[in-house]
Order: sequence, then structure tokens, then C-alpha cells
Amino acid sequence: MFVSRTLVKLIFSNVDWWPGAEGTFLPKLKTLVVNGFFCSDKLEMILPAFPVLEELYIKDIVWRGSGDSVSSASLKKLTIHALGCESMTVHITNSMSISFDTPSLLYLEYSDKVASDYPKVNLPILVEAVIDLDIRDYTMLDRERNADGFRNYVVLSCGNLCKLMTGIRNVKTLTFSCETLELFSLCFESMPVFNNLKRLRISGSRPPVGWQAMPVLLQNCPHLETLHIECLRICDCISLEENGGWLTSCPVEKIVEEIQIEMFRGTKGEIGMIKHMLESFSGLKRMTLYAGRDYPTDIFDLVVKMVNLCNESYRAVVNTSWCVIRPISEVDSSLK
Repeated sequence: MFVSRTLVKLIFSNVDWWPGAEGTFLPKLKTLVVNGFFCSDKLEMILPAFPVLEELYIKDIVWRGSGDSVSSASLKKLTIHALGCESMTVHITNSMSISFDTPSLLYLEYSDKVASDYPKVNLPILVEAVIDLDIRDYTMLDRERNADGFRNYVVLSCGNLCKLMTGIRNVKTLTFSCETLELFSLCFESMPVFNNLKRLRISGSRPPVGWQAMPVLLQNCPHLETLHIECLRICDCISLEENGGWLTSCPVEKIVEEIQIEMFRGTKGEIGMIKHMLESFSGLKRMTLYAGRDYPTDIFDLVVKMVNLCNESYRAVVNTSWCVIRPISEVDSSLK
């Protein structure tokens, strides 16, 4: 038995003594934090024991069986860092089904292996989402990228991934990991429209293979204002076209007002992409570049030279660890 009619917040760290759903009832619990394994029952069986739960944080959970359902009418903030389901192995990603039925949820942070299906995604008032999904170990993905059977599985999973994306389409702030962007590069035709999205962030420092999906993603964010890229990591050996060089075709070219780029290293590929963005986003009012760790500040010299030579509409201002590129008209008006 685990019953408390007064407990409001509960934190677990790597415990295995939880009695499970049977005999558990915490009617006033508002916050539950779980670090590591804590119960042998599925979440769909445990959550009814917390009828007014508003915040749930779970780290390193392995879904029981072939998946689970997160269902709660009261949840407002949900953070789940999962490791796939019990039926998965290193070499074969078996069928996994994950559902979200949380009609009051405002914030979702979800990292996991991509599921083969998302049967129910009920998130009607979600405001912000952070999504980090991948297939498996990166070296395994790279080695088997061209294997027909594995690719077919990836395409099938990514096709059903659109169910999850459709469920979060009303968000105003959205973060995708580089790995998630790579998945979209395999199935971007099924990407939904994010009509309410104002701020899009691409996180992670791993070189993304899926930059081809970026133009389509931007096309499906018609009211986007801020694009935040944690790390460009553009390979100098890959052409601009392969890196998403057709940004000029995106309807957001006159809508995006601000671009932020972190971990800037000053490579040829990065300079080329920045030049392309300045040429593509005619409504841009500010681009901020932040120097990567241990990189000298003179890496911005090439940016200043490129702006001065190639684009008469912008001016670059360099500080110790960052560089701001703004339209000349904006800079001049700020000096008056």
C-alpha cells in the first residue's frame, strides 16, 4: 500500500520498491519526479492513482512490453526521457506504440527511440514542445542506412511519426533535435502545418544529415518569427543545394525576423549558409552568431568581410564572443 492524502510533491531516484498501481493513491499529488526505474507497471495503469497531477518528470524509463499510453486529464507539464521499449534490441527495432492523451498539457519534452505508431495524440492546448527522436545508435544507423529492410522500417515509422507531429501542430515554440530533423528528411512530405509556431529551434551539435528537410519544415511554419540553430555544422564538402540551398522558395522568406546561431566556428560551409540566409530572408531584422567554445573571436572577420562584399543591405557588428548582423537601415535608425 502507498496512500497519502496530504502529499503534494514526490521525488524518486533509482528506487525499485514502489508497490505498483494496485494499492497506490495520492489524491493531492501535484508534482512527481522519477529518476530511473521505479515501477513494473505501465504508466497507463499508474497515472490514475494521481488524479490532480500537474507536473510529471521521468528520466531513463524503458517502456514496458511494446509501448505505453500517457493519459491524464490534469497534467500541464510533461518531461519524458525514454530509452525505447523492452522488446527492442541493438540490431532490431521492434514495434513500439506510444500514445499521449493529455488534454490540459501546456509543455511537452519528449526524447525516445521513434515509435512505429502513435495511435492517439491528444494535445489540443499545447504551447511548447521539445522533441528528440532517433532510430538507434548512430553508427548502426549510418551503417544500415542503405539496407532496404531497415530503410523500409524507417520510412514506415517516420510515416506514423506525422501522427505525433499533427498532435503538436498548435504549439507556439518548438524544438527539434538534429536527429529528429534527420528523420524528417526521409518523410518530409507528410509534415503537418504549424500555423501558430513563432519560434523554431534546432538543437544538438551532431552534424545533421537531414538539412534537406529544412526548407519544407520552414514552408510549413507560415507565421514563424525566430529561427534558432544551436549548431550549423555544415560540411565544407557538401554543396549548398544538398544543405537546403533552396530556401528562397520558402514563403517564410519575408516573415522570419530573427535568426540565432550558436557554436559558430567560421567554416566555409557555415559562411556560405549564412550568406544564403541573408539573401533568402528578406524580412530579417537581426542575425546573431555566437562563437563556439575555444574558438578565437577573429573567426568573425570572415563574416564581416562577406557581409561587406556580398550584401550591401546589412552591417555586421562584432563583440568579444558574438556577432550581430542587422539591416543598415536598422543600424542607422538606432544611432539617431
